[in-house]
Amino acid sequence: MRGLMQESPLNVCQIIDYAAKWHPEQLVISRSVEGPTVSYTYLDLHRRSQLGAVALRHLGVRRGSFVATLAWNTSRHMEAWYGIIGCGAVCHTLNPRLSAKDLIYIANDAQVRGPAVVSRYFKAEAPAVDKDNWFPTGDVASIDHFGNMNITDRSKDVIKSGAAGKGKGGPMGLGLAGGEWISSIEIENLAMDEVLLSDASNMALLAKILPSLPSIKHVVLLTDRLNMPPTDATAALGVAVHCYEELLGAATPAWQAGFRWAEVDENDACGMCYTSGTTGNPKGVLYSHRSNYLHALLLLQADSLPLSATSCCLAVVPMFHANSWGLVFAAPMVGARLVLPGPHLDGPSIYSLMESCAVTMSAGVPTVWLALLAYMEAQGLGFSSLKLACIGGAAAPLSMLHAFEVKHGVEVRHLWGMTELSPLGTLGNPKPAALGGRTRPAAGFSTHGRAEEPAAGSSAASFRSAYLSAKTKQGRPHVLCDMRIVDDAARELPHDGTTVGNLQPRPRPRPARPPSAHPRRSARAACRDGLFVGASTRLLRKRMLAALAVERQQGRNDPEVVDGYAITASQCWASQLHDGRHFPFLVPLQDLGGTRMLKTPLMSAWEATMVASVSYPGVAEAAVVATPDERWGERPLLVLVAGPGVEAGAELREGVLDFLAARLAKFAVPDDAVFVPQIPHNATGKVSKLVLRDMFKHHKAPPRSKM
Repeated sequence: MRGLMQESPLNVCQIIDYAAKWHPEQLVISRSVEGPTVSYTYLDLHRRSQLGAVALRHLGVRRGSFVATLAWNTSRHMEAWYGIIGCGAVCHTLNPRLSAKDLIYIANDAQVRGPAVVSRYFKAEAPAVDKDNWFPTGDVASIDHFGNMNITDRSKDVIKSGAAGKGKGGPMGLGLAGGEWISSIEIENLAMDEVLLSDASNMALLAKILPSLPSIKHVVLLTDRLNMPPTDATAALGVAVHCYEELLGAATPAWQAGFRWAEVDENDACGMCYTSGTTGNPKGVLYSHRSNYLHALLLLQADSLPLSATSCCLAVVPMFHANSWGLVFAAPMVGARLVLPGPHLDGPSIYSLMESCAVTMSAGVPTVWLALLAYMEAQGLGFSSLKLACIGGAAAPLSMLHAFEVKHGVEVRHLWGMTELSPLGTLGNPKPAALGGRTRPAAGFSTHGRAEEPAAGSSAASFRSAYLSAKTKQGRPHVLCDMRIVDDAARELPHDGTTVGNLQPRPRPRPARPPSAHPRRSARAACRDGLFVGASTRLLRKRMLAALAVERQQGRNDPEVVDGYAITASQCWASQLHDGRHFPFLVPLQDLGGTRMLKTPLMSAWEATMVASVSYPGVAEAAVVATPDERWGERPLLVLVAGPGVEAGAELREGVLDFLAARLAKFAVPDDAVFVPQIPHNATGKVSKLVLRDMFKHHKAPPRSKM
């Protein structure tokens, strides 16, 4: 017998309906692309979203249509999202930071070529998720007794996209946090992008990509008539170009006559987002109304991003990056004040918004926080309202956690996820049991912007050290996501905080099937029982043993090198993957920069090098890339950015290398260190290893640092 309660489908547009009715006075503050900061209410956002839906219908958008957006985090972009989804269409976000080549690939890849192709794809892709719905990530991790997951290798993008397939593939599925299987009837109605909404500042980019996007019939510039580009520039695009504000004005009579959101099933697709494509072509993920709605509820949990009607949320993470981690759905769901930074993500701009809008919570990738903290340090500034900073997308170094928690008294939540998980997977809020029954002090670790240094060896010092160490972990899964680690034979490994293995989440309910037009490419990424062939630990162990044998032959029987690697059949070793090759660098557990960084016995040596380097005085940012080596094939090169006012010279270089040599296994110390004005990042704020490898592909390290 079925129950009779709560049978109404979950629809994303219900969120903005709720905000307009019960929080009509709450503000949405946006720094526009044109420059000025504008604000209006959720009631205004609701009305303009419905006007946008009417306008899009006049352009031919229907249920199942794809509508692309190429825009920054602004109020116009947000209302366009709800307008697109309110038509029953799929909002397909494009990243304006990407190259024209990548954008063309993504826009043309967002298609389904009919049910026949889709069924072949389903059949080919089936092994990617095993019979119990465990989903392979390509990450290597450990899980401790308290359920805290710790990523020890970040080769996810290489493995997930398939080394053999060079990262190519189409959409992977509907959002996994409650996503359902997309039906062949729905697939039959999906089409390529026909309408593209873009910020007017992207005109040069549009001119490059539109000739290669024949499906685009209309371009809507998210601006008013005053800021529209010259007529000759819009005419040169070769498609119909519309002014967004004029379209809303023209839609007003039809909206006043009566408007209703499109009726959709909760499992209908409503959004498409592509991965960052760190090592190959990006892969797309289709989100359903249900997955977005459930994911927004997850964000509001106390251990996640506890927003409320008294909160002010600055959505730094872009809307084109995994749906802004769901913030544009979660904030209106509770009536929180929402601040959108536009394209202005530099330190001064972010700080100005935080202080002028009394921001209490924000979320973003480490590179944004690095720029913010550097600016504040140079100017001697502090936070007056910020209480919580969420960090995801890459590992946050201990120095960053210390700056937020100790110096500024701001709590940090370290999160982990995947685009395919909608994207939240784990919550980085340590349980009291993991901290000896204690919790973070209500007032934090600082008073009035001044850090209170506890006496060395005191219980307060020990607790602070344990707390910050726990914060380096990515946390435990939420209620809609189970998780395990397995060896290369798919045997589940213990949660003891030391054993490392292949990380596999299992979303509840079952993960979605990927409706891609590229069956064979994606099939290459999977192997038996849902594990990826790129993560072969058997080959890595063989190479690791060979590397240790060379060490012994040369008389380097360092106890930390030999005894630190108890290689067993049940462990999956952390490695750095480059173009499908394992780089066998492993580091035993030890103190890095005076603080025990990880609870696992092993971590990726390159990750350890980066973490240790940024803790050296005078280093603002660090990255490690492979450079060709005649003897070893590849050796690590340390790329550094000097801090403000610090000379990037030989003294700093030698200091950093000596610092690492005293803390890492000999073969893990980079052969050389070079300085750059800034480290290149990809479109989602992660270090671009592709660019760095190209920059230093001919680099030769000095003889002194050879192994």
